[in-house]
Amino acid sequence: MAALTLARAFKARGHGERILMLERGTWWTTPVGTVQDKEVKTYGFLRGKGQPVQFWSSAEHFRRVSRSLHALRAAQAQRGGLYDLTMFGRKGLFGLRRNDGVSILRACGVGGGSLVYANVTIRPPDAVTDDPRWPLTWTAGQRNEYYELARDAIGRGVIHALYQRDVARDATNAVPAPLKPVNTGLSNIATHSPRLNARWLERPDPLNPRRGLRRIDPAHSTPPNDDNALWIDRARVFQTQMAKLTDEFGTVDSSINDINPEPGPYDPAGAPKNYCERQGRCIIGCLPGARHTLNKQLIGAILGTPKGDPPGFPDLHLNALCEVDAIEALPAGGYRVHHRVRDPERPRRAQKRTVSADRVIVAAGTVGTNEIMLRSRASGLLPKLSRRLGMGFSTNGDYLAFLDGTRERVSLTRGPVTTSFAHFSAGDPERFHAIEATASHARSRR
Repeated sequence: MAALTLARAFKARGHGERILMLERGTWWTTPVGTVQDKEVKTYGFLRGKGQPVQFWSSAEHFRRVSRSLHALRAAQAQRGGLYDLTMFGRKGLFGLRRNDGVSILRACGVGGGSLVYANVTIRPPDAVTDDPRWPLTWTAGQRNEYYELARDAIGRGVIHALYQRDVARDATNAVPAPLKPVNTGLSNIATHSPRLNARWLERPDPLNPRRGLRRIDPAHSTPPNDDNALWIDRARVFQTQMAKLTDEFGTVDSSINDINPEPGPYDPAGAPKNYCERQGRCIIGCLPGARHTLNKQLIGAILGTPKGDPPGFPDLHLNALCEVDAIEALPAGGYRVHHRVRDPERPRRAQKRTVSADRVIVAAGTVGTNEIMLRSRASGLLPKLSRRLGMGFSTNGDYLAFLDGTRERVSLTRGPVTTSFAHFSAGDPERFHAIEATASHARSRR
């Protein structure tokens, strides 16, 4: 997202600055036809551009399933799958790792975490960022503006969101023309099938003033108004029970394309997208291609589209299957990035390469960024890094809780992975936590 923002600014300046992204994984796409790609041209388009690409796994392709899971059991130098399971701890006897209780499942692909996460967009209570440990200087108004900008960037596309913001600020509209919105915006998915009217209650929400809060309506739960029977079971059961525990609950904003509910028009924009089919495959690869994964934005910006659209930013480049070892500060200024380029067909094989740049932005996620910076300091290539590097590390406090013994009907496969949320202790940043209802478990984030 940072690369797209910079590419747009550089293009407006016209000075010819070039940006290179080093991505440790490969491109991923769906093996089936979709609304936007009926003939599955994306795979061939990427291959034709010299890009390594793999298909999402599907029930009919066992080899793809095993390939996606390959990284779960492979050594660091043998990555070839979608997932990377990182377990923290020191090596013990015979090289066995003594886990310290933290394991992180992350993505290995162009698009990063957006490929395997549940696409939930929830703003934390203001008490969290008002905590003095966050050295923030923004005003309440600026904070709201940033959150709305983030929602637009996630929901429709980074370039589109920046364009809309600039138009609002500049009455002359003298801003660069935007790329078309990549996605249709955030959605609230609570019904078994698209187009069904959820008949939810809507109330104002200070944390989401534009969209408000949408939740189950108890008045529609009994005959003859049993409209909530059309809800995804997990959402119906979860929200009904959370209503007894907290007033802060509802349907999550999902960064997934969904069809407008009746009685509205099917597609008011006249440009149909790939829509959610309630397959529950969000974190293993959406076959309809409805999720707002970042690779959708990158392919158009860097390579163009299979339909023949030119690249949005010709000076933005991406090298896949490049795993960064360390960053070196050069005496005359600038940096040298030491990395390995893996063979697309044999990920064990890799060649060491370097690339130099005036500026380097490390955006490898919480785990990857710390790994790269710590290696760079330990090797003496970035000796001036703080000794505090890596301390105060947070895993975001996710844990899994399984619900059993319920008498309610709960289908674990229908719908997106996450449908609903509930907040507790929102005014106390030390005790605040959110519970989310997901496809096979309830996830709590603290």
